[in-house]
Amino acid sequence: MQVSLFEIVWFSHQHGQLPHDYFASWVASMTVVAQRPAFRPMWQSDRTKILHDGFCQYMHSLLEDASVCTPVPPGSTPAS
Repeated sequence: MQVSLFEIVWFSHQHGQLPHDYFASWVASMTVVAQRPAFRPMWQSDRTKILHDGFCQYMHSLLEDASVCTPVPPGSTPAS
């Protein structure tokens, strides 16, 4: 569900409908979500095939980011 909402946020930001700081807060939150053990198997499942191609490319780059590959301790926030 969060990925679907994030796709809407991403799309809106791409079209200038959301300010950068709001988008950045979503990116920070999704970076934490993407570090959860169940996220990558979910992302690689067929359920993600209905997402916009540009959003999928953005998510792949987000997942490749070193900050996502290193788990964040509970209660911490990822570096921006």
